[in-house]
Amino acid sequence: MPIGKTQTNARMSSAFMMFRQNKGYTFTEVVLSLTILTIITALLSPILPYIKGGDTYSDGFAVEQFVDVLYEEASQSKAYTFSRDVLVVKDKDDRTIEISKNDSSVKRTVNGRGYEILLQQVKYLSFTEQDYTVSVKVGLKNGASFEKILHIPYNQ
Repeated sequence: MPIGKTQTNARMSSAFMMFRQNKGYTFTEVVLSLTILTIITALLSPILPYIKGGDTYSDGFAVEQFVDVLYEEASQSKAYTFSRDVLVVKDKDDRTIEISKNDSSVKRTVNGRGYEILLQQVKYLSFTEQDYTVSVKVGLKNGASFEKILHIPYNQ
């Protein structure tokens, strides 16, 4: 073996032995760690109730999504009609899409078959068509009410 390799191995083994002899933490290190953890816990305990991850899906967000679906359906259609609480859309594939309130939910049906629930816990739903806009009013069972204005293309 060359001499350089032996010296390198000796240095590595002495460094390894130095770490090997120190098998644990000193009493001072443990006390210092526990003190820091205690201080952090004491500072965070009054704040933790406010940090709680709340309900991110709110009623307002649900209505915004519903109105976005209405806008997409109406703006990408060949023709659409509104009544007091029903939107009927004839899309580019000649499918008839109906969005209406049934019981306490708003459902979307395609060609009268099946349905997709767009909004739940609905007390009332109304559409009012004006020049190039549609006013959508939604009332929920918890008392919240929303009114959104849709700007949609002219219906041919």
